[in-house]
Amino acid sequence: MVTGGLNEVAQAVKEAHCYCCKDPLKEFAKYDEKTKNSQGVWQQSAKFKSLSMMTKAGKDVSVDVGYERFLAPEMFFHPEFMNKDFKKPLEALVDESIQSCPIDYRQKLYNNIVLSGGSTLFTGFDKRLNKNLQGILDKRMKKFDDLRGDGVKSEMLCNVGQNLVQKYAVWFGGSMLGSMDSFKYTCKSREDYAEHGPSICRHNPIFGGGM
Repeated sequence: MVTGGLNEVAQAVKEAHCYCCKDPLKEFAKYDEKTKNSQGVWQQSAKFKSLSMMTKAGKDVSVDVGYERFLAPEMFFHPEFMNKDFKKPLEALVDESIQSCPIDYRQKLYNNIVLSGGSTLFTGFDKRLNKNLQGILDKRMKKFDDLRGDGVKSEMLCNVGQNLVQKYAVWFGGSMLGSMDSFKYTCKSREDYAEHGPSICRHNPIFGGGM
């Protein structure tokens, strides 16, 4: 059973040492490389790190971190590493979401992908997602060009951007909305929910839907 202390250590490792790599196979090779020190003794790659900390319960913990540094974030791009029942990577989910929108908005959406949440703060996360998503777009454009057959090359670019409030972006947006004078006319009260039930969440004055 995972205890609160272990979760605390896992979070510390995640925030201190984890990152997104460009290519998992090449990254494995970097960890397997060994070098000789000044005394001629073989030593492991500098990619391996150590973490020492004291938990909130007052327990001293020391852990060595190796391949986990890049394999933990890899679950976003290869979820099958963690669970064989999940095979769709993050870039495919983003692409499907945008493709489900009206065609006139898709280019703008691809050009303005905003990251939100603590797990998007991994070093290299934005670049990895941008690279993988751009690969999907390039394949789609090439297929379109081949079908058209006029020799003209089509291009659609994506842009995954970081922001100053990335870790708490959802809460920041909620606080901004809550501070607006119009918020009291668009939110649902506890009394409204008690009267109408869960179906009230399907309607919002902002989108022209009444109760």
